[in-house]
Order: sequence, then C-alpha cells, then structure tokens
Amino acid sequence: MRTRRRLLASVAAAGSLSVSGCDAFRSRPDETADRTTETTTTRSGDAGRAVGVVVENVSPSARYVTVVVEDGGEELFAESESYAPDGTGQTRRYSAVVPRFGEYDVAVETADGAAARGTVRVDTVHGDAEVTVGEEIRVRQSVRCSPECGPVSVDGEFERFGDSPWPRREASTGYAVSIANVGDEARPVEVEFEVDGRRVLDYRYRPHPGTELRLPVVPPLRRFALAVTAADRTWRAAWDDARSAEIPLAFDGRGVRVDAWPAAGADLTVRNERGRRDVTVEAYRDGERVAAETVELDRGETTRVADFLSEPGVYDVRVVGNATVTRTFVVARRGRLLVRARDGVDVYLVR
Repeated sequence: MRTRRRLLASVAAAGSLSVSGCDAFRSRPDETADRTTETTTTRSGDAGRAVGVVVENVSPSARYVTVVVEDGGEELFAESESYAPDGTGQTRRYSAVVPRFGEYDVAVETADGAAARGTVRVDTVHGDAEVTVGEEIRVRQSVRCSPECGPVSVDGEFERFGDSPWPRREASTGYAVSIANVGDEARPVEVEFEVDGRRVLDYRYRPHPGTELRLPVVPPLRRFALAVTAADRTWRAAWDDARSAEIPLAFDGRGVRVDAWPAAGADLTVRNERGRRDVTVEAYRDGERVAAETVELDRGETTRVADFLSEPGVYDVRVVGNATVTRTFVVARRGRLLVRARDGVDVYLVR
C-alpha cells in the first residue's frame, strides 16, 4: 500500500486521466491490501460551515480505500480503511473534516490501483464530500435546492400545485431528480418540471464541476415530465403515475445524459404466481422497441434472461399477461427487472 504522500503525487501526475471526480481508473477484480488503518486530521484557520467526508462502497466485493484531503500541501484529513460490499461496513461518515471556508483537493485510491481526484468546497450550500467506489470512483458534493440554492442557482420561477406544500417541504417518496456537473468547468443548466400537464418549475443553475444538484422531490402518483437543457441540448422524459422514481442525470459540454455507471443494465426475471400463462415483456427507448421476451410459465415457475437491457437509459417497459401494464424506469446501475404475474401483472426495477 502506498503512503499518502505517494498517493497524492501519483494522483496529481494522473490529472489528465481523472477530472473533478467524474472520470476514474477501472478496478482489477482481485484485491489485496495491507489492512493497517492510518488517520490524520488537522484543525486550523477560521471556523466556518464544517464539511465532512462520506465514503461508500457500491462494489460487489470488499474494497480498501484511502482518502486524503489537502489544502495547498497541508494535509487536513487522511483515512485508509476496508469497506464491505454491504451491511454496516459499507459506508463510513467522517464529520467536520474541513472546518473553514475554501476549496480543497481530494485524492482517492484503492488497494487494487483505481484512483481519482476532485475538489471539496466549503461554503454556505455544499454538503459533505461523497466518495463512491464502484466500477469507477466518484467524488461529488450535493447541493439541495428548494428550488433556490444560494450562489449555485441563477434565477427562475416555481408554482405550487394542489394541496401540496411542495417545493418548500419535499415529498418523502416520488420523483427524485439529481443533476451532476461531470465536466471540467462550471456550466449553466436549465431545469423544467411539469406535473399533471402544468409547468411548476423553470429554474437555471450554474453548478461547479463535481457538484450534484438535488431538486425538490415531486409527490408520487402524478404525471411528471422533465426537461433539462445544457450545452444547447435538451434531454426529456415523462412518467405516468409512478409510485417512485430516482432520476439521476449528468451533464458536461456534450449535453445531458443519464448519470450511469459503466456496467449499467438490467437482467429480467419473470415469476408466475397463479395458473399457467404466457407473459410478454417489451422494452422501449425513445419510442423504439429495443428488447422483447415471451415466456410460457406454469404456476410457481420462474424464468430469467440475462442482459435484457444492455445499456443505461430511460425505458418504457410493457408487460402483457392476463392484464397489461407499462412502467417507466431509469437504468443507471446494474439491476434486475422483476415481473410478477398474479391476478394481474406488474414490473419493478430492483438492484
């Protein structure tokens, strides 16, 4: 395991390969590491709105991760630790790592050689630095917008609808939109929400690289349309009465896209819980059918199809059995479409 000084030097030298926490080196599957944990935290300077560091492992196996925060060569925080693939050891939160206003360098490296770097900003709006370790390493900071969020927001308008106190008090479930700047400079982005055919949000933001906007959650079981514009390109999608939907997006100088991990896609599982029947599953993207499967199942029988959806994106999934249902899903990670055929049919996206 490299020392922290060597880690910082190596990550700085690799700057052309990893920019602001959005690019990363791919990990090798086998991982070995010295399990010695070393932590250094320094407190100095004027007190401000302290920012912490949250490290999460989303890999299918344990990862040994070193995180270092520096201010012009002064080491403020360093932590090396093993992170489990699930359970209580999957995520660790380190509070008040950087206690004074400013911008700080972050370097991350795993024992298997994956590395990335980014920036921690301590100001009035950015939350804790979030280091996520998976097929790549992400270094992000979230900003919660309601819909205004201090200097990150530019201008805009919003309207309340129905009896909902939205957006001042978010729904606990519903349509959760996040938008990350994965480019190498601050860029403008415009966001529009329509709920039940009525425009309720039209707002403009200018987030820093590595900043992730988290917009007010729209209550579920409503028709919801979303438009996000960046670099003169508009991304659009719509949902019809969804129970809940996570909608992670990213943008840079090329435009807007789903904020997907490299292995994003979905297998298919069809489970019949009633009498013998045929079930057809079709997936559409941008109106074009991209996948289809028809199976005949006895009661209690289950069938599985690998890589039913092989790419990230927004899909309308239509299931036909003794009834017909269509659901809209955002595929941003590796997951599984689960179809349950009972008195009716339904489909879920699970991880």
